[in-house]
Amino acid sequence: MPDKAASTRKDSLLEALIPALFNKALSLSKAGRTEEALVVYADLDDRLKDATEPQWQLYGAMTLANQASCFRILQNPQAEIATHDRLIERFGNLPDTELQIYVGKSLFDKAVLLSNAEKYQDAIDSYDALIQHFSENPLPLLQSGVAKALFNKASLFSKMNETEKSIACCDDLLTRFADNKDPNIEKIVANTLLNKAGCIKKLGQHDRMIAAYDCFLNRFSDSKEDDIQLCLALVSIKKAEALKNNDQLEEAFSIYESLIHRFEKDESDEMAFQLAKAYINAADILCRLQRRADENNLYTAFITRFLSTKEPSLQIAVATALIKKATNLVAKGQVKEAIDCYDLVLNSLDDSENQELKKYHILAEKEKNSLETV
Repeated sequence: MPDKAASTRKDSLLEALIPALFNKALSLSKAGRTEEALVVYADLDDRLKDATEPQWQLYGAMTLANQASCFRILQNPQAEIATHDRLIERFGNLPDTELQIYVGKSLFDKAVLLSNAEKYQDAIDSYDALIQHFSENPLPLLQSGVAKALFNKASLFSKMNETEKSIACCDDLLTRFADNKDPNIEKIVANTLLNKAGCIKKLGQHDRMIAAYDCFLNRFSDSKEDDIQLCLALVSIKKAEALKNNDQLEEAFSIYESLIHRFEKDESDEMAFQLAKAYINAADILCRLQRRADENNLYTAFITRFLSTKEPSLQIAVATALIKKATNLVAKGQVKEAIDCYDLVLNSLDDSENQELKKYHILAEKEKNSLETV
């Protein structure tokens, strides 16, 4: 009986002491007293390192995770990695779901730290450990971790110029998650398709690259998510540029035309740049196809949309469109309309905040004067 009573007193002491120490460390950390917090976490870690009861194991995992965060604040990556290693070793094979979440986070954070230190193969090994450990775990949070690990692994292979390995890693991710409807995983899938196309572009494989763009467009064509919509525009332009560079002008123009029609009412700054590219590139195709009237109509639509912009690069694009339109009008004998274009450059595009515009003002002034003296 005395032994049982002593055990009960010990458990009661732990139930009071462990949460109190943990909360003290947490308060110190929040107050910016990081080194003092680490002292308390070290004491906690020592008390909990041999714990077998689930509640104390969870406190042990939280203690190590918070220790790692403190080392991150102190910019001590070696100590942070060592702390992650202790957490992974201690809890990696235990079945408790909450513990496994901490293990997954430590594996991921360790890989990121190794990557930042340019220890790419070691980082890949850590991502591989995460992928292998959690591939069959159905918990959405852990599945999202697997997807992120595969994505980052592919990016590391790309940095190492191991392009085919990067593509294979992208394909692995797509095989696992292409039809996953979790919004977080959908974004990873979208970026993976983009990265895969970028890798194929490095290899100069035109048809394979177009097929990669088509995979993205087919997968996400109906998405209403803002980030995905922007990616749709970006991929459409990349595909059109690839077709244009391959002299598939009609196919490229059709993509630009569809893109303009789909997003012409989108007022976001990010989409504005993609739309501007679509207008200018489509007009260039019409020029190459000798469709001058259609080219000028497209310039008119672009100028109407962007004339009031204050963004410097878009102002340059508007000035370029006005001067090209004026050149086409002069060729058709429409001198007054051409002068109106030059006047818009001079009067509607303020070059006081955009030094690059001064070149366009000088050119517009010169061309206008030459027309008025004829």
